[in-house]
Formats: sequence, C-alpha cells, structure tokens
Amino acid sequence: MGLAGGAADKAGNRYEDWWTALRVAELLRGRASRIRLEPPGPAGAGIEFELEAADGTWCEQVKDVPSKGPWTLDAAGKILKAVTGHLAGGKKVRLVLSTGAPELHDLAQRARAAETLAEFDGIITKAQLPQFIQVLGNWSVNGAPVDREVGWRYLQAVHVEHYSPEALRRLVVSEYELLFVGDPEVIVRQVRGYLDEHLHQRLTGSQIRSHLLTVPGVRPRLLAGDTGTLTALAGTVERFVRRVRRDKPVFGMAARPHVEQLYQRLVS
Repeated sequence: MGLAGGAADKAGNRYEDWWTALRVAELLRGRASRIRLEPPGPAGAGIEFELEAADGTWCEQVKDVPSKGPWTLDAAGKILKAVTGHLAGGKKVRLVLSTGAPELHDLAQRARAAETLAEFDGIITKAQLPQFIQVLGNWSVNGAPVDREVGWRYLQAVHVEHYSPEALRRLVVSEYELLFVGDPEVIVRQVRGYLDEHLHQRLTGSQIRSHLLTVPGVRPRLLAGDTGTLTALAGTVERFVRRVRRDKPVFGMAARPHVEQLYQRLVS
C-alpha cells in the first residue's frame, strides 16, 4: 500500500531535496557553475531546477511516486511534452525517478549510441519502433509535430536515472561526508533552505559554501589534492613557523642530529 497523501508528499519532497543536494555537490566541487531553482516562466517549464555545467545546461525533473511503479511511456510523456522548449533550445533534460522508466531509458540510450538517424533506425528493435513514434507525439514546435530527425536529436538529450530513495540518500550522505565535517542531514536541510530563500536566483558554489560554513558544527573537510586543502595546509605551516620563531630559546635551536641526544639528557 502506498503512503497516505501527506506522508507521500513529504517523502517525495525529501527525495527531491536529496537529488538537489547531490547536484549542489557538483557546484561545491567546481564541476558546475550555477544552479537556479524553479526558474520562472518558460525557463522553468516542467523542471525543478536548471544547472549550468561544463558539458552544457541541464534541466532536471525529480519524481518519487512509488504507487506508480515503473513509469510507462504514457506517464513519462507528460514530462517530455512539458520540456519541449528546453530540448528545442539545445539543453539537456534529466529525469530522476525513484521507480525508473525502463522503456524511455533504453530508447534514449540507443538514440545516443547512434551518430545518425539511419544508424538509430538500424539499432532499435521492432518493439521500440512504435515506442519511438509514441515519444515523437509529445513534441511539437509552433504547433507542428517534429520530424523523426529532430525527435531523434531530442531523444539523445533525454537522460533517465533511477535511484531508490534509500540508495539516493546513501549517495548524498557519502558525498557530503567527503566535503564537510558535520551532520549530512543538517547540511542537506540547510542547502534546501538556502535555495528556497533564493528561489529563481542563480547561485554559485562559493555562495552556497559560504552559507554552509556559517552553520554551527559544519566545517570543510580537507581533501588531498584539493587546492583549498593545500592553501589551508600552507597556512598551518606558516602559523607553526611563527610560533617556533616567537618561542625560540635565547641560546638558539639545536641542530637536528643532536636533538635525540639532548632529549635523552633532559629526561634522564
């Protein structure tokens, strides 16, 4: 039996929060530049947020509806229709579904595997041919249905990802444990709260990081190879050197080869 309405809504919201936090981690790692939650007007049609990354602009929709089971092409078609404008604008669309959409996922993967429409026609199965025609029916430009070439290119830009709520939660916890010292649950709530406070605005990773570091108990985790870690380490060394120089004995420092000998005399 599925969850009651209020509980189901809360579970769905948590799922959306976890995915949003996972994508924010891309900003914090410098793999994406900006995120915009619920863009107003056509820019936000059919999506939860827009993420600007090195490989293009991603328009992302997140759904956790366990009672649906796997999404059929009919059910997914409503989302595909809503994101037509993004696909026409050359953006990528990512659908994150807790129960998956296997038919759409497989069809989109085959579209990306082909370099031409002719190749695509050659690698889809007989069962997938009517599925492709069905998907095409969701897309039109200026009231006119798109042709097969355009539909194939649109399909290449559709990415379907399937994570169960628990798998997604574990993934986010692992990601934020690498980025920060602090309770990942608290950090995710802070991320969502900050995004909600800046709804419709484009936010950078540095803005979000600065906010998170004001939260009690949250501090950056220093990672090997990270430029921030190297800077912090250099600062630590510099502070240590200053303390050593300040507390330097009047008779000077002992040469390293004699330190052990001096220590033994002091403790004997």
